[in-house]
Amino acid sequence: TSVVRNNLHPKWPASDPSAQHDFVISSTRQILTVEMLDKDRGNVDDPLGCVTLVLGDLLEQRDMWLPLEDGGDGKIRIQAQLLRSIPASPTMDTAVPDSFLLTVMIEKAENLPKKLGGRLITPQVTAKLSKTKHVG
Repeated sequence: TSVVRNNLHPKWPASDPSAQHDFVISSTRQILTVEMLDKDRGNVDDPLGCVTLVLGDLLEQRDMWLPLEDGGDGKIRIQAQLLRSIPASPTMDTAVPDSFLLTVMIEKAENLPKKLGGRLITPQVTAKLSKTKHVG
């Protein structure tokens, strides 16, 4: 996402293209990791917490508030939408299923932790999709 300066309750409008993450998925058992970072100019970004979830859980609800792991009382709102099917290529192994285009939107976060000394943070979000699949 784009950076929201000095805010413990950041919001990213739907019109902000950085709030939308598009992924090609082949299984609802793939794992999505969303990380909240404190963007530091010239320094290493500090982690504020993360969320790891199986895509099937997100797609079942489509709109979820999730607590940030290691983020105190922080939580993040994640929305998802399957946009369309992408048929498997005729040249691919027939065991490879069709894929889908998934859009994940990061709308807002709340109650993010302050930095030491009470300094406000400059939050930014990244999202990654694993190629490995959840077993269970």
